[in-house]
Amino acid sequence: MIPSTPSRLTLGTAQLGLPYGIANREGLLSDEAAEAILERAFALGVRSLDTAPDYGEAEARIGAFLERRGRPEGLVLCTKLPRLDADLSADELADVVSQALDGSRQRLRVDCIDVYLIHAADDLRQHGQTLVDVLVKHGEAGHLGRFGVSVYEPEEGESALTFSGLSAIQYPFNSFDRRFREQGFAQRLNEHGHASFARSPLLQGLLLLEPERLPSHLPQAKRWLDEWSRLLSDYALDPLAAALGYAVECSGARRIVLGVESIPQIESAVDAVGSPLPDGFSDEVGRRLEGIPREVFDPRSWADPTS
Repeated sequence: MIPSTPSRLTLGTAQLGLPYGIANREGLLSDEAAEAILERAFALGVRSLDTAPDYGEAEARIGAFLERRGRPEGLVLCTKLPRLDADLSADELADVVSQALDGSRQRLRVDCIDVYLIHAADDLRQHGQTLVDVLVKHGEAGHLGRFGVSVYEPEEGESALTFSGLSAIQYPFNSFDRRFREQGFAQRLNEHGHASFARSPLLQGLLLLEPERLPSHLPQAKRWLDEWSRLLSDYALDPLAAALGYAVECSGARRIVLGVESIPQIESAVDAVGSPLPDGFSDEVGRRLEGIPREVFDPRSWADPTS
C-alpha cells in the first residue's frame, strides 16, 4: 500500500550534514537550522528520514535531535552501509558490516534501524549471498528491519530482486531520468511487495535552475533545461511542484526522497506532493524530454567544477 501524502515524502538528509547539490545556496547548515528543518518536517506529517554515514554529520544530528524531542509515532529511519572492500573474507565482511551497523545505530541512538541499504550496488554484486546472509542475521538479532540496496541502473535492481531476504530498493527517478519506469522495474518491485524509494526527484537541484543559471561545467544540459523550462511555462507550473509532482505520479515508488536546505523548501515540498499535476503534463514530459543522454541525467558523469 502506498502511503498517503505527506507521509509519502521521505526527507533526505545529505543537506543536513553536507553542503550538497549544485543548487545549494546555504552551504553546511548549522545544528540549529538542521533541527528546525526536522521539526518542521515532522509537524507537517513527514514520517520517513533517509540518511547515511557518508552524509557528514547527518546521522549524529538526527540521533541527538530525536533523543531530545522524542521520536514521532510511525517514523521510519533509513540509513546505509558504507562502501566495502572487494577482497574481504567472509569473516572480515561480517565484522565490517557489524561495525558499520553498530556505528549507525549509536549515532542515530536507536536499537533497530528500520531500513538498512547497501549504499553501493557493486558491493552486492561482489559479495552476493554472503553479504545478504550477514544482513539476515542482523535482522534476526533485531538490529534492523528491512534491508536492501541503493541502485543506479535498472539491471542492478533486477539483480537485487534475485536475493531472498532483500526487501527494499532505492533508485533514481526524475523528469530527466525515467528508466526505472520505462523498463518496467518499478512495477515489478511493487509486485514483490518491497519497500521502494525514488531518490533525486530534483536531479540534485538541476530541475529547479533557470537555464541562465546553469553552471558552466554542465553545458550538455542546456538544451534539455531549456525544454524543461518551456514545458513548465506551457503549463504554468512551478519547477518544484512540477518535478516533485511528476516523481510522485510516475515513479512507481512508495516513497519519494527529497533533500531540502530550508523550512520554506520543506513546506513547498509538502504542498507539492499533495497537489495533482495538470492533465497531459506527464505525457508531455515523456514526449518532449525523450532521448536525454547519460551525461545529463547521471550526476556521476558531471564534470567536477573544482577540477
